Amino acid sequence: MTDFDRKLKSYSALAAGLVVAGNAANGQIIYTDIDPDIILSDTSYLLDMNKDSIPDFKIVQEKYFYYSTFFMNIGGVQTLNGNEALGDTLTVSSSGSTYLMFYPRPLNKNDLIDENQGVWEDSSYGLLYQKAVLGSQNITLGKWKGGSEKYLGLRFKIGNDWHYGWARLSVSKNADTVVIKDFAYERHPGKKILAGQTFSSLAENADQYVSIYRSGEKVLIFLRNNISHANGNLYNLMGESVREFCLESGRNDIDIQDLPKGIYLVRIQIGDAEISRKIVW
Repeated sequence: MTDFDRKLKSYSALAAGLVVAGNAANGQIIYTDIDPDIILSDTSYLLDMNKDSIPDFKIVQEKYFYYSTFFMNIGGVQTLNGNEALGDTLTVSSSGSTYLMFYPRPLNKNDLIDENQGVWEDSSYGLLYQKAVLGSQNITLGKWKGGSEKYLGLRFKIGNDWHYGWARLSVSKNADTVVIKDFAYERHPGKKILAGQTFSSLAENADQYVSIYRSGEKVLIFLRNNISHANGNLYNLMGESVREFCLESGRNDIDIQDLPKGIYLVRIQIGDAEISRKIVW
């Protein structure tokens, strides 16, 4: 066997191992597309994340109409069976009384969802958005602000283990409708997930998210589509990591001028998904 053949065999083995790892990681996400979308108007929807016939969350839209100068629309989330939503708990004072209100946080696509991202709350009523008219007063509460499509961070238990997930919702500007579009969760206990991440979000459509190529003595890596950060490694033909690097949104330059000429493999990890590309130096 020639030296070139040995290198090619080593590279093939390394590349195959990384591709398998990438596909396995993406396969951990269980995604459900709700088609057609659920549109709530003075009603509710039970969200069963893992389809075991036990509801995990309740999404609601409520209307209160008393007379022409007073009405109130509310969109909210109720956690069930000890499950929790991601958000913020605020102290509210009214009529001499003080109490806590839970406001679920509206996440952007590719925001990280794990145990360290904020307050996880088991709430009988988490307020997404409220719009009320009381005579000449207009009252709005909540973080979703109406009209925007955002992601709700969720975690629920299978047995005794937490699983992290998301649901994509849209609340109208008057809070008179709540639309539920899709949801997903990470099937492995305790593992993080990105808001909006699905089976195919990275593995099958990698070019939409990451560009990797060599320019002179550098490897240029571009993160797109609102991916804010990622980790990466550069491997030689022996499968050894010769560079470790952290990436930010946009262009990232990785200097390789001190490395021997040859074939290398770039591996980028985004959440629990992996993308790999070959470069020749």
